Amino acid sequence: MVYKFGPNEQCLRRCRAIVPVILRATDQVTAQGVRVLYENQNVVRPLMGWWQFTNRTAQALLSLYDQGYTVEAAPLMRNLLGHSYAMNWLADSGEPAVVALTDYWNEHRRKLAQNVNETWNLPEPASTPSAEPIPFANPESEQIHRRLVGELKNFDTMVKAYGTADVYPVYRHQRPTRTRRVRPPTPS
Repeated sequence: MVYKFGPNEQCLRRCRAIVPVILRATDQVTAQGVRVLYENQNVVRPLMGWWQFTNRTAQALLSLYDQGYTVEAAPLMRNLLGHSYAMNWLADSGEPAVVALTDYWNEHRRKLAQNVNETWNLPEPASTPSAEPIPFANPESEQIHRRLVGELKNFDTMVKAYGTADVYPVYRHQRPTRTRRVRPPTPS
């Protein structure tokens, strides 16, 4: 029997049945501890963090659905989609992805510190990570780095790299709705 994936009741029932099984298996794996080859430690550290985060997010999503909150849970679904791809991206790309991830987060922390320092009056300015450029062994490794950072920064780029561009509209649709500001009426 072939199941059609889609926004239908059958798919929802299958997901509702399998997600708790996967979450219980996760608890069993983490309770036993995870052994990792030394050469894979740098990749597994962020991967395990994302894996645990996605499992907790899935639990929260199920809880919200069980309470009747569906639209409100859309940002969690978006987060699950993004992190699912990111975990595959990290595992597939290995150590170069760890370097790209570190570079990405350093840029994020620099921007955050700059924003804090510009807007808050702190006794001491927030410290920022070094902005030193990464020394690459050759132009090819720099090109790979730029591609990986691009995939990390833009989910559309990542899903296209995996040949699944049709996932992006689903991801985009899960975006939290923004409320429009309504101007008060002008007095006459």
